[in-house]
Amino acid sequence: STETVETDGDGTGNNADTDDDGDGVVDVNDAFPLNGSETVDTDSDGVGDNADTDDDGDGYPDQTSGFFSGGYYDFCVDTTAGLPCLGTRLSSSQIDTVPQPDNLQLLAVGENRACMVDGGELTCWGTRGGYASDWAAMPSNALQLSSWLNHTCVRSSNEIGCFGSSTYVPELSSPSWVSAGYYFTCAIDNRGLVCWNSSGGDSLEVSPDLVAPTMVDAGERAACAVDGSQVKCWNRGSADLSFTKAVSNPTVLKVGYGTVCSVDDNGLSCDSLGFGVDLSNIPSLVSPTNVLVARNYACA
Repeated sequence: STETVETDGDGTGNNADTDDDGDGVVDVNDAFPLNGSETVDTDSDGVGDNADTDDDGDGYPDQTSGFFSGGYYDFCVDTTAGLPCLGTRLSSSQIDTVPQPDNLQLLAVGENRACMVDGGELTCWGTRGGYASDWAAMPSNALQLSSWLNHTCVRSSNEIGCFGSSTYVPELSSPSWVSAGYYFTCAIDNRGLVCWNSSGGDSLEVSPDLVAPTMVDAGERAACAVDGSQVKCWNRGSADLSFTKAVSNPTVLKVGYGTVCSVDDNGLSCDSLGFGVDLSNIPSLVSPTNVLVARNYACA
């Protein structure tokens, strides 16, 4: 007999079947021809992209906040009905100017500006949305987009570009993370953590000496980073840590004005940083996968 196995139950044995798992992708183009739930393995690590939490194998969790973002007073979320933005700066009289994406890939909301990458193209809107020349100057093939107040940064696989409050970016080596904060920006490259002034000062800022940071988020007066199995926080411009907590495989880290939140194996946790707005009183949640922390509110 020429057939002994029939994986997808379509009546055609695997030897003759050109799509053994019946997932609609022919075997020659399927990285997992016998697994109907997986077809692509971007980093060739043996784990399909659907199950892999780090599709490109760069050592950093996949960005999970691309379609759910909030700024000082506004909140935007991608829905089947479009991209509604609620609040005071991007809605009401501004609502007609909110573009509707065809293939939304990244989304970031600041105070007077929201930006998205749609089909590979960067577009911003709001009272300080900037200009097409600003967007065109940003790195192409964006992997990460971050906004706070009127400052926006874009990260590709090998560079970071920023516009708004400042276009200054220090020399970086293979940056893997960027976060635009309140007039300061932090990034991670292959040398570690780097923070700099983004209000036109064009200078590096003092920050803690971390061992192996993988994520960083800059808020209003403080920033936090995932360093090994801990979240470590510091006040802007200080080398001293102001707060630490243990985490287990964190996938999301967000800092607002006085609160840091993270999502890890144990779910969502939020902690006060001892100043500003305390958003650590989390309502009852079933299985949170994402969180945003703005100036005086949080959503999950």
